[in-house]
Amino acid sequence: MIKNYLIADRVKIIPRGKKKIYTAEFSHEGKHCRKSLKTSNQKEAIRRATQLAANLTSGEFRKEVARTSLCDAQELYLSQLAFEERAESTQERYRGELNTFIQFCAARGIRNLAQIKPLHFDEYRKHRASTHAPATVYHESMVIKQFLNWCVSRHLLKESPLNRIKIPSVKSSCRRLVPTLEQVYQILESLSASQSIMLAILAFTGIRSGELKRLRKEDVDLKNNWIHIMSRKGAETKTRDSRKIPIHPNLRCILEHHHPTPGPWFLTAQASHQYPEGDHPINPKNLKVRVQATARQFGIPVGQKSNGLVLHSFRHFFETHAVNSGIPQKAIDSWMGHKSDHSMGAVYYQLSDAQSQKFMQDINFDPPQGNQ
Repeated sequence: MIKNYLIADRVKIIPRGKKKIYTAEFSHEGKHCRKSLKTSNQKEAIRRATQLAANLTSGEFRKEVARTSLCDAQELYLSQLAFEERAESTQERYRGELNTFIQFCAARGIRNLAQIKPLHFDEYRKHRASTHAPATVYHESMVIKQFLNWCVSRHLLKESPLNRIKIPSVKSSCRRLVPTLEQVYQILESLSASQSIMLAILAFTGIRSGELKRLRKEDVDLKNNWIHIMSRKGAETKTRDSRKIPIHPNLRCILEHHHPTPGPWFLTAQASHQYPEGDHPINPKNLKVRVQATARQFGIPVGQKSNGLVLHSFRHFFETHAVNSGIPQKAIDSWMGHKSDHSMGAVYYQLSDAQSQKFMQDINFDPPQGNQ
């Protein structure tokens, strides 16, 4: 005779099938549920059912979620990032990094979230480390961990396979090359006129290459001597804040000789079949290739792997040169859009337009002797 047992007035257990495997039946969120206890031992079945009843009472019980494909989960995640108005560059970076991980998984027959195991993640990190810098591998790992945690929070995954895995942070023990003023002028003088103005803006303002690409004509105000870095919808800055940077006299001389082409952009790429009028924005990657090729001619190391020169190095150059010129760090942070300082000094300090202009003029960007 089959006996049913009611545990804690919530869970009924019933032996089923030829092997008499106990099954728990209960109500959860207004629905009738059935869950195998995976044992034919009555004592063990009662123990497991008691734990199940306790989880139901405490709210810790979760039904097993349906299998969700990695591709579907990725699209849902990216859709949420878009809804939260995360920067487009962030969305594109996350999409690329998740695509790489999903392709790696697919090559191993892993297509659903529930199939991912910690060892797969370890294998992926080793695979990426063979061709990428530690900082890149660390960032990609954190994106994957964040993605899986989001899937758990949306009940697409019962538990993240990475929730007990700690990813060691990467120490910035190696310092990237910062070009000297002489090297900056060596490269500037070897570039074409259009590329030279792009690099001059990067070196003498410290803005990011993405901000350079998005500069509009109205952002460069020669009359009042400002370059405005605007955070616009769909083209947000990294901090989502706008800022303005005084134009140094050396940079002003270069900008005054620049004649923008038709269209909204201050800097444009060369005319092409698709854009015969040359009114499309620049591609910083093309500038990077030319700058690095020129730097090699002067014996300057280039590339991330060798901690050599990249476009971001000119942002480092600007900060280093400004600090060495005695400019207050808070003024430099204001120009560069840094937000890391949470001290009260950062809250109370106000940089006036007049003082900002004066600080910029105090920086000596004159070419060294022999580069004039």
